Amino acid sequence: MANTKREALYIEGLDATLRRFRSLPKDAKAAADEQVREVAKFVASEAITAASTPAEHKAAGTIKAQKNTVSLGGGGKRNRAGSMALGTEFGGRARPRTQQFRPHRGRDGYFFWPSIRANSSTIKQMWDDLVEGLLEDIANGR
Repeated sequence: MANTKREALYIEGLDATLRRFRSLPKDAKAAADEQVREVAKFVASEAITAASTPAEHKAAGTIKAQKNTVSLGGGGKRNRAGSMALGTEFGGRARPRTQQFRPHRGRDGYFFWPSIRANSSTIKQMWDDLVEGLLEDIANGR
C-alpha cells in the first residue's frame, strides 16, 4: 500500500523482497534482474515522456534506467547537466544563480516525480507480477 507522503513512491515489503532476491538461485536471480530492469525502463520512459518544456527535455536526457534504479541528473558536485536537471525538476529562484528555473516546488517536482506518482498503480502492478511470477517459478522448481 502506498503511503501518503508525496516525495516518494512507497511499496510495502519492497526492501525485504529485494533482500530476498539476493539469496535466489543464480538463474532465478537473472530472470528477476531482467524483470526489475524492465520496471526501471518503464519508469524512465514515462518520466522522459512527461517532459514538456525545452528545459525539461534537456533534463530528461539525463534520466537513466540502471540495473534496479532510475536516476535523474547523474552525480557529482561538478556535474553541470545534473545540477541543471535537478533545478529543472524541483525549481529554484531562491538564489541569484537559480533564477533560470521555475519557482521551487519542494519535493513535488515538475515532470520526473509527478510522472512516477501518476504511474504508481502500474509500477506497483509490475512489481506484484514480478514477485508472483518469481514465486510461481520457485514453487514449480524452475
